[in-house]
Amino acid sequence: MPSTVDEAVVRLLGDLPAADIDWIRRNPKDSVTGQIYMGYGTGVRNEFGLWGGNDALRKSCGTEDPEGCSVVIIEAMWDRVQAQTNPALRSSLQCQFATTHKIRINTTGWYLLTVGEMLDAMQAQIDRQVKTAAAPGCPAQVRIVPLGDLNRQCFVRAEFENEQPLDVALMWLGFRNEFAFRLSPCAARFGVEI
Repeated sequence: MPSTVDEAVVRLLGDLPAADIDWIRRNPKDSVTGQIYMGYGTGVRNEFGLWGGNDALRKSCGTEDPEGCSVVIIEAMWDRVQAQTNPALRSSLQCQFATTHKIRINTTGWYLLTVGEMLDAMQAQIDRQVKTAAAPGCPAQVRIVPLGDLNRQCFVRAEFENEQPLDVALMWLGFRNEFAFRLSPCAARFGVEI
């Protein structure tokens, strides 16, 4: 069993497929932690003996709380992936993380919408805010780019009706509707691939 956070991170990243590492790279730290805390985090807590027996790892995490320790490990994984990312891509992603967190999405009434209507409503809200949300030197365009065989006619699960940052809205809508998203920067714009 790993006895330090660093050992745990090396082991976990060594076991992850490249696509999962890329997903971690292209999502903000809070989104990654929020999305994998329950399932993957439970596996980390169980596999690494955080519920009992692995005092050294909990001490390395700086907490006796097994759940808190798994959060420290997941966040350290995100930090490691970011540190290993090409600096130009990392800079572009940091721009995109900041922009998507500053854009506010109001989901009131979305429980009545289809996936297609939701994506159109989200894009309209993005378009109204992106010029003021983009940090200096960052592209002032964010596009929702559906990937795969997305059925635009299905209704959306959007029980929560509030205003929240775009990255948080994407995380919750993805969780509720079983789609994943990733941020995809390119030269003149950002894309949110769903």
